[in-house]
Amino acid sequence: MSYVDYLNKLDGCIFCNYPEKYIIEKGTHFYIVAANAPYAKDHMLINSFRHFSHFNELTQEEYIELWQLINKVTKFLYTLGHKEVSLFVRDGDAGSSTGKSITHFHYHLLPGVDVRGVGLDRKTRPYYDENKHLEVTNEMKNKREEFYW
Repeated sequence: MSYVDYLNKLDGCIFCNYPEKYIIEKGTHFYIVAANAPYAKDHMLINSFRHFSHFNELTQEEYIELWQLINKVTKFLYTLGHKEVSLFVRDGDAGSSTGKSITHFHYHLLPGVDVRGVGLDRKTRPYYDENKHLEVTNEMKNKREEFYW
């Protein structure tokens, strides 16, 4: 399925009710997942439990936890052999000039990706079906346990 087909069939906010089986780790305010519409191998997301769309809406507690999780996931991605990780967030609502697809705050951690080229065509950007997403999630969970982040 293409990413645009997936977006067209969404009913409500996917990040507000993210399936538990795909969550790699939970914090108090955020949870970590392997991207199911990845820009690159090992692309990970940090999603907020609370529904909001702008960075300036973060509370102080959320801000602190977010950066702790970014640090943790970045170290994990380096441990997997990636030489660099781009941090990527689109601030605002879906459909804006940023190209944001989902109106819910989430942070991208993109290993080995030059973010200047992240404007991938939605028609060619892959979307993982349930089996592939679960496979990638379990792979990342196993890698996490192996390297203890």
